[in-house]
Amino acid sequence: MIRNLRHDIDAYLESVSDEKGGEKILELLSGDGNLSAAALAARIGITPKAVEKHLARLKAEGRLRRVGPDKGGHWTVNGNR
Repeated sequence: MIRNLRHDIDAYLESVSDEKGGEKILELLSGDGNLSAAALAARIGITPKAVEKHLARLKAEGRLRRVGPDKGGHWTVNGNR
């Protein structure tokens, strides 16, 4: 049981690392800019809060832009910077 828990913890930590989590989000949003934080979280296997942190960082870096309102808008991937 402890080994399974450790595996789950390691998988979670790897998924929320700045590089891998952010890159996976960019990849998913490149295909579908209408995905919500909850939908991204479900596909990646991390919490919606972790996705929101990645989104905030990606926006601050200029790699991602939100077009329109929270409800009804979409994401645009600006590319690598």
